[in-house]
Amino acid sequence: MRRKVYKNIIIKYSNIDIKYGLTKQGCSVNLAPIDEPLIVCTLQKNTNLNIINRAEVNGVIWYEVSVFSRERQNNQGWIKAAEIVFPEISNRISTY
Repeated sequence: MRRKVYKNIIIKYSNIDIKYGLTKQGCSVNLAPIDEPLIVCTLQKNTNLNIINRAEVNGVIWYEVSVFSRERQNNQGWIKAAEIVFPEISNRISTY
C-alpha cells in the first residue's frame, strides 16, 4: 500500500462558536487533519465531543476534538466535519 506524500500542506484555521458535538457513526480520530492512517482512537456512534478548533485542508473541513478519558491519553485529535452532528446548530435553527 502506497502512502500519500504530502508536500506543503496548507491548514487554514478559522474561528469557531460551536463548543460540542456528537459522532454520527463510529469513526476514527486522526492525529492530524489529513487523510492519513495515523489514528489516535476510534469512537462509537453518539460519542460526546468537545470542539477545540476548526481547520480546512484541501477543501475539507476538520474539527479538532477531545473526548472524556480518565487516563487522558489518546483522547484528542481531528475528525472530518461530515462525521459530526452539532446539536447547538440544530437547536438554534429550531428556535427560529
